[in-house]
Amino acid sequence: MEKKLGFCGVDCATCPVYQATMSGDVEQKKGVADYFSQAFKTEIKPEEINCIGCVQATKESGPLFGHCHFCDVRLCNDNKTINTCAECNSYSCSKLEKKWSQLPPHMPGKPNLEEIRK
Repeated sequence: MEKKLGFCGVDCATCPVYQATMSGDVEQKKGVADYFSQAFKTEIKPEEINCIGCVQATKESGPLFGHCHFCDVRLCNDNKTINTCAECNSYSCSKLEKKWSQLPPHMPGKPNLEEIRK
């Protein structure tokens, strides 16, 4: 199966917000909202669990989840015509390195971008 990558290389299929959005399952969205509310000690509502992936959302003005609106990597790519940071002349920049350091282990981005650059 082909991966659907964000600008930073994360495979959207590994993201619970993306999974819940694609399934359209209200109970799944509630569960993800509860999980993130507890994890980030803030209230996240099920209707906020809505994201089609940063590349697609940026190019089509679609829905993004919370912090993705302010992601330095996504904002950097806002006016570029590239599909991932692997295609950027500045690869790998400090914004990307910082993003990778913040990603959970089950959602690595760097290996996916390194594969594209080969």
